[in-house]
Amino acid sequence: MHPSPSVSLPAESAASRRLVAGTRKVLAARVTLALLMLTAVGSPCWALDPHSPEVRRCIDRAVAYLRDNLDSIKPHESGIVAYALVRGGESPESPAVKTLVRRVLDEKFVGTVYGKETPHQFYEAGTDMMMFEAVNPGRYRRQLEEIAAFAIEHQWPSGSWYYYGQDEHGGDTSHTQYAVLGLWAASRAGVRVPRSVWSRMANWHLKSQMTDGGFAYHPGDVKTSNHSMTVNGTTSLCIARMMLYPGQEYPSPFLPVGNEGSEKAEKPTRPDDDEAKAAESDPGPAAASSVLSPLDLTGGRTGGKGKSRTLRSVAGRSVPLAQLNRGIHRGAEWIRDNFTRRDTRFHIYYLYGLERMCTLTGIKDFDGHDWYSEHAAPLIRQQRPDGRYEGECGVPAETSFAILFLSRATQKLLGKPEDRLAGGLMIGGRGLPSNLAAIQTSADGIKVRKLDAPVDKLLSELENPQSVQVESVQQAIVETVQIGDREKLIGQKERLKKLANDPRPEVRRTALWALGRCATVHDALVMVKALDDPDINVVIEANNALCWLSRRPNGFGHGIDPLANLPENASERQRIDAAQAWRAQVRNEWREWYNRVGDYSERDLPLDLP
Repeated sequence: MHPSPSVSLPAESAASRRLVAGTRKVLAARVTLALLMLTAVGSPCWALDPHSPEVRRCIDRAVAYLRDNLDSIKPHESGIVAYALVRGGESPESPAVKTLVRRVLDEKFVGTVYGKETPHQFYEAGTDMMMFEAVNPGRYRRQLEEIAAFAIEHQWPSGSWYYYGQDEHGGDTSHTQYAVLGLWAASRAGVRVPRSVWSRMANWHLKSQMTDGGFAYHPGDVKTSNHSMTVNGTTSLCIARMMLYPGQEYPSPFLPVGNEGSEKAEKPTRPDDDEAKAAESDPGPAAASSVLSPLDLTGGRTGGKGKSRTLRSVAGRSVPLAQLNRGIHRGAEWIRDNFTRRDTRFHIYYLYGLERMCTLTGIKDFDGHDWYSEHAAPLIRQQRPDGRYEGECGVPAETSFAILFLSRATQKLLGKPEDRLAGGLMIGGRGLPSNLAAIQTSADGIKVRKLDAPVDKLLSELENPQSVQVESVQQAIVETVQIGDREKLIGQKERLKKLANDPRPEVRRTALWALGRCATVHDALVMVKALDDPDINVVIEANNALCWLSRRPNGFGHGIDPLANLPENASERQRIDAAQAWRAQVRNEWREWYNRVGDYSERDLPLDLP
């Protein structure tokens, strides 16, 4: 390695040195000022997104903090924390999420009626519905229906929500938004929320919107708009628009809209007078027993026999789409005009609301301000060393709001932009096929249609451990059998047998249902062994499959429903005990049957439960 050759430079005068030094000081001062200005507005020098390493580390630390401090989380906080954990990447089946769900079930559903043990009322009702829908909407369908009924029953005539048992005081924008978020989650899970609930809520927001376009906390008492309430009110109007006008094309929130608009051309798909008539005879969300309908030991068969609590329909005037668009436009414009003038109180609560509003309206920036990056960078710095966040709402809620903002929870819920349906509606339900352009989330809930594919392609989808289309595959297989083409399954028996041992209970249930319709007694051992499955719904389908295969519609006289002989108000403990007793009986009887008719080399199965 050779040294660099020396370079001769002309001698500098003292004056020139002073000039250079002065210039450097000026430049340093300008750089410092620029950095201070960037810090003041919270704008990072790089674009952040939920997948940025520093963001992901922050989310993981916050999730770990909540997971490691479950004992400090109270029942009224459990819903929002469990929801944040799932949206932050925690499995719905993780011990932490299960603990929080059980805490809500034990506190609010065992030996009481929902609403009596909810001191924060619709904040809790909303977050509990969000939690149950995110964790497992099928398993917790009864709870979702009960909470939705509670929320609908206590909506004020004006369309807002406030603490029941008190005067409305002109309504509460914050309380109302969580009732709306919860009912939206229930709708995604298939619970029917009457159209008039959305109409009345939208009308209240439009009437209580401030003259400057923003929203206030208690509009009947305080006439001052603020950031948190404006993103909350605007989001609620966006949800009302989705529910009342599915399939419509929505304008950009920053395009000016007028009050004009033909109500005749913009009426909802079902007029209110028809709804009022239908409400008198509408039995609510409960319906006749459906194929592959799961059993919920905390309260009955979801979608199965027996009537659930009817959701009360409330008369309400339809809101023209032009008025909804104008209200959303005015709310978004308020945030745009005040984006750099930020509230200091309830800041992280505001950020989660901002994420919802911007996702539902499609706003990417405010006049060049990247709303996500400019807030994510200081929020990362604000995190405490142990992963928590502190603020006015308490550590569990503040940490949850931070996770929901940083992870872009609403975007994650709704899907990628290319998955959007007409009118800004996206596939937001669990297990919905992404290629069904006609599927919609509306006031009547999500409707799932079957996948149009050959049986081998359907089974390939079930074999995919990352599939989110299991429910659609179920319906496709069921229809294949019901229209008389069960022969298409016969050649797939070996694949179905393997799927009967899949780690996912829904896949095991589907495989067993199909095996029962195409297998022979030589294949029965798979179904007999499935009676030992830890998931009672898998056991039910194994029993049903054996009933079909053996041509014994009622098995050995114990029926196909473990809870058939229990009263509707049976406790959860009674339901669990009845299910276990039923399992023991059918398991031993089918093993005895197989010892008589099965392959000789596979007989002599033990009859008693271990």
